[in-house]
Amino acid sequence: KGYLLNAQGKPIPGVTINADNQLLYDSHMQSVTDEKGFYRIELAHVPATWVMSTTFTREYNGKEQRFYLRSDVDQPFAGSSGAIRNFTLKNVVGHIEINPDFWSFDDNLPEFKMSDLEVTLTPVGALFDGSAGQTITVRADALPTGGHGVDKIPLGRYKIAVRWMPDGHDPMPMLLSITGTGKFAQSLEFDFYNPLGSPSIFVNKFEAKLSSSTGN
Repeated sequence: KGYLLNAQGKPIPGVTINADNQLLYDSHMQSVTDEKGFYRIELAHVPATWVMSTTFTREYNGKEQRFYLRSDVDQPFAGSSGAIRNFTLKNVVGHIEINPDFWSFDDNLPEFKMSDLEVTLTPVGALFDGSAGQTITVRADALPTGGHGVDKIPLGRYKIAVRWMPDGHDPMPMLLSITGTGKFAQSLEFDFYNPLGSPSIFVNKFEAKLSSSTGN
């Protein structure tokens, strides 16, 4: 038994909680959280250990976001003894990937480095957790998933702008396009999404280039 709460301690009702039997493949029991976020599962009396998890969706800015959680205490327990296993939806973050168009850089410009890209992310409305959020200004960096961009961004809707800031040169605004759209602008509003249906991974991808007027 236990509770499913958000980071502010508010209950998340109507979510299916899974108790997964470690002895038998694809053998689990379930319960649904009530209005207080509470669940309780009467486990089968088998000589096995169990682990707890849940997968669910929540709507944010008109889009369904999928989440996968293991219990806060992520340890197996014996069915004969039972356990209290709570869940907390917290630290929900995403990342963005930026892919530069190297053909847009003139030969008379400095050598391009991803670390010279300054990324500014301005929240548009409340973040997923209900807070106002704050403007984030950082340099692009290598991502754990590969490529370069910005990691650990609190889940929300943002306006993004990027400047190229090589040493010895004035900052140059970049044109941005959400990958696949082909529409470039100096700033864009965007949402995160779950790639390939993966729960608890939130991402967006951008192409960046210099305009002819910017690069000259």
